Amino acid sequence: MDIKKFNRDGMIFTILLMATVVLVVPLFRYLNFIGVAIWLVLFGITMYYALSVEKQKKTHDVQTYREIIAFTEGKKLDQIEKSCEIGKRPYQKAFSVIFSALITLVVTIGMYFYLD
Repeated sequence: MDIKKFNRDGMIFTILLMATVVLVVPLFRYLNFIGVAIWLVLFGITMYYALSVEKQKKTHDVQTYREIIAFTEGKKLDQIEKSCEIGKRPYQKAFSVIFSALITLVVTIGMYFYLD
């Protein structure tokens, strides 16, 4: 059940995150204050699922890509593999934040100029 809930919440979060990034410019541009309100609600729901996924990752002690894949396949890493993955966590978190920010920036700027 934990794996199914994790996969479901992860999929919902992914879809909501994409919608949050893609819809920001059209909602703000065409619906003004109503668009801002709709986007804020969408953002709030997205953050709820983000926190849910992070809580599940913490509960099951899975943070890196390799740990998450093993968990979703119902497998466990041995102690040496787990130690290596724990060492990677800070770098992977920093990389994912920077990468996500760059994608968001490119999509938002691209949409702004496309819709202009």
